[in-house]
Order: sequence, then C-alpha cells, then structure tokens
Amino acid sequence: MKKKYLLVPLLLAGSFSTYAQVSAVQNLNKNYQTGLELLYKEKYTAASKQFKLVEQVRFKPSSQSESNAELTLLKENAKFYAAVCALELTNSDAESLFQAFIRDYPLNPNTKLAYFYVGKTYFNQKNYNKALEWFEKTDPSTLSGKQRNEYQFKQGYSYFQLKDYEKAEPLFEKVKKEEGEFQESATYYFAYINYLNKEYKTALANFEKLKGSPTYEASYPYYITSMYYLDERY
Repeated sequence: MKKKYLLVPLLLAGSFSTYAQVSAVQNLNKNYQTGLELLYKEKYTAASKQFKLVEQVRFKPSSQSESNAELTLLKENAKFYAAVCALELTNSDAESLFQAFIRDYPLNPNTKLAYFYVGKTYFNQKNYNKALEWFEKTDPSTLSGKQRNEYQFKQGYSYFQLKDYEKAEPLFEKVKKEEGEFQESATYYFAYINYLNKEYKTALANFEKLKGSPTYEASYPYYITSMYYLDERY
C-alpha cells in the first residue's frame, strides 16, 4: 500500500510539471506570435520586446522531446527576428546579432535568410564590398518575391557603386520589369548604364519611361535631350 501511495504524488508532480511546461510554451508562443504581428505592422520596438521575452526565458529540459524541440526552435527564431528589428531600427548591434545567429544556429531554416540581412546592414552603411560579400552567400530561392526584388536591386546598386556595370546591368534589367518599390530606380540605372555604353536607343527608351517621375525629373531630361542630339534628332 505504501508503494502505491508514494506513487500518487510522484505522478501528480510529473503531470503538473508537464502541464507547466506545455503552458509555458503556449505563453511563449503567444509572445512570439504577437512579435510577428507587430513586426508585420512595422512596429519594430514593440516587436523586439516580445521577441526578447521569448529569448530570455529559461526552462529545465522536459521529458517530452517534442516540447523541448518546439521551445528550442521558438527561442532560435525569436533571436532571428530580434535581429531583424535591430536592423530596421538601425541599431548598431544589428550586424553582430545576425552573425551570432549564423554562427550559433547553422541548421536553422532562417540562417540562409540571415545572410541577406547582413548584406543589407553593410549596404545601409554604404560598405558595398562587404554587402556584396554577404549577398553572394544568399540563396535567392529562400527569399520572398518582395525580398528577392530588393536583393537584386541592392546587389545591382552595389556593383554600380563599384563601377562594375557589366554585373549591375542584368540585375537592374530584372528589377525594372517587376512592379514594386525599386522598379523606377532600376529603370534609371539600367538606362544610365546603357547611356555610358553608347547603347542610345535602349537608354532613350528607358529614360522616357521616367517622364513624370518626381525622383528623377532633375536628371532624365538632360540625358533624353543629349541622346536626341547624338541621334541627330535634336
């Protein structure tokens, strides 16, 4: 009888421990999902706080391996998104956060995406050589359509700034065909490179697409006028 009696509190304690672990994971998942929602709404400071709550929690390993795996992945992903928030907030530690994530979690699904974000950090610092170093490590297939568009433009612009027009041109050509934030700028730089290469018909056709653009209204008319003259159409 004593043995049966002694087993009861042990079983209850085990059940309580499992319940507490599951409950804690659920609470952390709530913080994590709230962080993602805030990130999507571009509320980066508030999102960062939620991700850091997930990062900072410490648990004893559970007897349930699924619970441990879920908790581990949740905490790893929270570190990744905290780094994304730091980048969007232009915090000075953004680069080191991404590099630490890449080093510590090489098998995490977000690690390949982290290369893109490190490249963006260097791009924002106008360190185009380092930006390209990280962009070239990026696997474009891991990016969303919007991210791929940004990746191609910023990679192209980095080559452009380093005067490697041969590599920049095809990237701008891809981006200018896609509607989005970078389409107009890609059209301008594609046209400009063709102007430098004396491909005046291609350059003119693309500069003319910028008519009415407030961003480039101070520059594209000069090139259009110049090419009409060079093409004996002035």
